[in-house]
Amino acid sequence: MNLGIVAAFAYGILAIVGGVIGYIQATSRVSLLSGSISGLLLILAAYFQLQGQTWGAILAVLVTAVLVVVFAFRL
Repeated sequence: MNLGIVAAFAYGILAIVGGVIGYIQATSRVSLLSGSISGLLLILAAYFQLQGQTWGAILAVLVTAVLVVVFAFRL
């Protein structure tokens, strides 16, 4: 298991947890939905990387890039 798989899986878990925390603190369904979708996509990307699929890494990079852009605009 390489670092890309671990990073995608960990970031997926953090995204889901962040969405749940956003929902609990501000009752924001958007946070829950976006955190869950992005987290599940990252976990799915990690799974496909683990299976040897090269597009799993591409999916993880795309989801991460979208999240970076969204967070940068909110900052």
